[in-house]
Amino acid sequence: MINFRDNLKLYAHRHGKDGLYHETITFAFMLLIHERMQRAAENHAVWEDFVRANADLIGNGKAFIRSLYKEQTLASDKARDTFLLPDKLPWPWPKK
Repeated sequence: MINFRDNLKLYAHRHGKDGLYHETITFAFMLLIHERMQRAAENHAVWEDFVRANADLIGNGKAFIRSLYKEQTLASDKARDTFLLPDKLPWPWPKK
């Protein structure tokens, strides 16, 4: 994950977006997508099945992430620099 983080920051820098990187949002997406990919693999899903089953991440992922975190948490410098666990209840969430 560290190489991904560094490369993503470098990519943003090269496009003039130095302040765009957000550790909590980035890691939350990566962890959620990884978990969902593992579930899909168990069911031998193809890409189209994955997209259909995960419209919440693919269609409007930022809204989904915001549903997991308090607004002030995502707006904090700490969340921008360090991955924070979701802080909206209920936690943990019921499985699909």
